[in-house]
Amino acid sequence: MAKYEPLRRCLEATTGRELPLAFEEISRLVGGLPPSAYNHAAWWGNEAQGTHTHAHAWMEAGWRVAAVNLAARQVRFVRAGGEIKHSVAPKPAGAPRLAVAQGAQAPDVAPQGIRAMTGAPQDTLILIPCSKSKAKTDELVAPEKTIRRDLPDDLARRLADARAANRARAGIDERTLLPAWRRYTGFLYQQAAPAIGQAMAEGSHILVISGGYGIVRADEPIGLYDAVFNPSWWPGSLIEDCLLHYASRHGLTRVVALAGGSTQYAGVARRTSWRRGGVDSAVLLAPEVHGGGSMNKVPSVIGEVLITLLHDGLQADWRSSKGIGLQAERLV
Repeated sequence: MAKYEPLRRCLEATTGRELPLAFEEISRLVGGLPPSAYNHAAWWGNEAQGTHTHAHAWMEAGWRVAAVNLAARQVRFVRAGGEIKHSVAPKPAGAPRLAVAQGAQAPDVAPQGIRAMTGAPQDTLILIPCSKSKAKTDELVAPEKTIRRDLPDDLARRLADARAANRARAGIDERTLLPAWRRYTGFLYQQAAPAIGQAMAEGSHILVISGGYGIVRADEPIGLYDAVFNPSWWPGSLIEDCLLHYASRHGLTRVVALAGGSTQYAGVARRTSWRRGGVDSAVLLAPEVHGGGSMNKVPSVIGEVLITLLHDGLQADWRSSKGIGLQAERLV
């Protein structure tokens, strides 16, 4: 669009890797921004289609929007292919790869039902639950990484429609957006958030069953909400269909689902007809937690399991730092 040509020229003349700009600076460049630019993060999406043809200005200049902050009225552009990722501290040279408990003994035999699930995480779909507690922030990350892009159009529309229908009862507030692995702050994510972020940056496939969004990529920007996962909110095997199409699109043949054995999250993994998506090996790993404290212990153990799975693959008589083991339920 000719209106946004000055923005394109501005970006083309920039020599750095990133450029933060205030909305008012852009408004002065292009002769005014529409109200949707100030009120909807989606306006800043990196999709030059439909009503988003203004995105041609930065995309043709070789730039993309990395983050938007509506409250601060600021957008951050980065060079395409040069996004500055959320930093994760590297492990020291020579440090053990098993990052669970200091001094833990590394078991040497894979438990039955798990051996086939070890190996490169990029070949495996990992399914984890969300958490009740969530980070509050004024940050607004550009909503471009979404599972809907991994789905066929009809299924993506079904998911979008269901999310819209559940928006009010879930209390979804998208004035701020954070990747799911940063938004959720429960015990699972306290343990494993850096490992999840690093794994997603390296091309792993981690999906989160979400009370407010149904199913999301672990790096998908989401808002705040207050709702537990309720399968009835996602009718017609919607979540299961999304999982199958995601696995099929990415050629994933193995699945590891991590959840408490009696939870709705485990129910999703059990109901999914994984073979229909080309999956030939799937297992549900549930912490062997009995008695009190399961609301805290189960997600904590899942966090430790996830770290181990991403770093090394699970081995024999694996135990958490608190001595809790796993029950493996083969689904395929």
